[in-house]
Amino acid sequence: MLTLKEIILVKLVAGYINDSDSGEIINPTKDEICEKFIRKRTSSLDIPLTLQEDIVVLIKPIQSEVFNFMRDHDEIFTEEQECSLKFCFNADGTVDRVKTADLLIHSEWLDVQTRFVLACQYWCCWDVLAFFKKLHESARE
Repeated sequence: MLTLKEIILVKLVAGYINDSDSGEIINPTKDEICEKFIRKRTSSLDIPLTLQEDIVVLIKPIQSEVFNFMRDHDEIFTEEQECSLKFCFNADGTVDRVKTADLLIHSEWLDVQTRFVLACQYWCCWDVLAFFKKLHESARE
């Protein structure tokens, strides 16, 4: 069972990862830049130093989860779309793939084709069919 502290830390890190301003800064190939950014952000929020360290340590495994999701969905999203994706996380820091997919499928900013491909991967055939029927006729073609 996770402690309240662990759950809150995951929420904070998930917020940083989903933040469009920090999306490019939180890059696994730029550890030093990432740490400086997180330290600056957390210090401005008056988060105690020990918790700041916990947040910095937690960034890497949660980043790994995001990159695993991206790798598993390679070529579904454009580069532009990849930069704007928002993720849903479980309390343990893993990507909640079903909730994330649902969020993306229902988002209006993704094109219909991308949303349909995701629906085919995550939804049962009846839900995909209902989704398809709701599409405008021109989008079905």
